[in-house]
Amino acid sequence: MISSITISKSLSGLGIGGIVTQQLSASVYADFSFNAGESVTVVGFDGLPTFYIDGENRTEDTVNITAYDRCRKLSQPFDYSSLKDGDKVDENGDPIYLTVSAAVLAEKIAAQCGFSGASGTGELLVGNISPDVYKGAACNSIIENIASASGYFAACSGENTLTLRKIGSGISSASAIEHSAIIKYPECNYTRLIVSGDSSDVYDNGSGAPENIIEISNTLITKDKALALASRLFEGGGFGYTPVSFNAVLSGNVDPYGSVIIGEDFYTVTNISINLCADGAVASLSAPQMPESSSVYNNLLTRQINQRIAMGRVYGDWFVNQNGVGTRLKL
Repeated sequence: MISSITISKSLSGLGIGGIVTQQLSASVYADFSFNAGESVTVVGFDGLPTFYIDGENRTEDTVNITAYDRCRKLSQPFDYSSLKDGDKVDENGDPIYLTVSAAVLAEKIAAQCGFSGASGTGELLVGNISPDVYKGAACNSIIENIASASGYFAACSGENTLTLRKIGSGISSASAIEHSAIIKYPECNYTRLIVSGDSSDVYDNGSGAPENIIEISNTLITKDKALALASRLFEGGGFGYTPVSFNAVLSGNVDPYGSVIIGEDFYTVTNISINLCADGAVASLSAPQMPESSSVYNNLLTRQINQRIAMGRVYGDWFVNQNGVGTRLKL
């Protein structure tokens, strides 16, 4: 007999390049133990993936289990052995590996980590990916780079596919049967994208104050891709949402960047915890305030300035030594 089930899923900040790993926590009245890796399927609440037990602990007659969806497996190193370019070797006798599309890499990672496939790869802004990007990398690192270069995040769907989803798009929705007071914060609006891309250059697209900036660091992004990404993110003039925080009894499942419907209003949520109990699906829901801060922008400016300062040179009446420390000169 199950005492309680809680499903937790969230994105950090705006979630660009993020991976949503859904966690299931359950208390079960049982006189036996569960094995790590056993699958858990939630019946009667649609839209959830299969979970796999990661650990348990016992208190008298109750077993508390923690389980995760397949995204948990993305932390393993990527197996690129199938990407050899035939029997070709380099001058050192080491195998030569293929440059492949981002979509192919996503499919291979999905297969390796036990997903039923990969989806959402049809409109990626990233084309081919060279071996120096995927060799020796973890699966999650590769997926994060592919996703962030396209304005996406990754998640495990209810069909257990590795799914790439655009931030801000309507993923799912559920009505609130009952709800607490809704705490609203000033709207977040983003109109400028600054990218540290494939070189030491910084690509700046759009306009706006520090609080309106999204910053991304991704070596897969070229100047043209940065422009395409800005166009995608700021379609219609900008990207925005209203930060909120409230509790509700939901009519069904909702995922990050999904909507909770209350009357005629739709509230975007990115941090979700759903307790499945006798009262229904009781959820704690929120979307964060200002996930990108002006301090990020200030750090970026510092990097830009540092790139323009070389050691051992005099700038006006300042000398920069080998440690990067400036000394004022008396002329």
